[in-house]
Amino acid sequence: MSRARHLSAYASAHYYRLFQRVIETNAPVLLPMSKSKAATLRGEIYAWRRAAEKAPPTAIALGIDLNLIRRVALRIGDEGLEVVPESSLAGPAAIVAALGPIAPLTPLPTPADASLERLKAALGQGERPLPYATEDEHGEE
Repeated sequence: MSRARHLSAYASAHYYRLFQRVIETNAPVLLPMSKSKAATLRGEIYAWRRAAEKAPPTAIALGIDLNLIRRVALRIGDEGLEVVPESSLAGPAAIVAALGPIAPLTPLPTPADASLERLKAALGQGERPLPYATEDEHGEE
């Protein structure tokens, strides 16, 4: 596994463009290389994805859509590294076949999101602020 580095140390533009191509075409992309080089590159790309997920503000500033990069999988084949849409993998494809289309999960707002909304509202830039907590969260009725 590749050593974790700061997001700026990776070839983000290259990796992200590769992922975009796979999602836009909904087709795999083959990077011809030996299996050992494919394993190295796969580890590097997974490390890049983890770095992007650990630094969302930096990733967003670089133009990386964090939802998009999770919709791609990497696998090593006889001819090299295959970059494929996650939906083409056996597991997700079987689930979709059984249940129909699955909507992506929507993350719940974090306390930081609520604070930001309150700040925007105070500055007159946002919508109505989110409450600190609901009555249900305090166990009151």
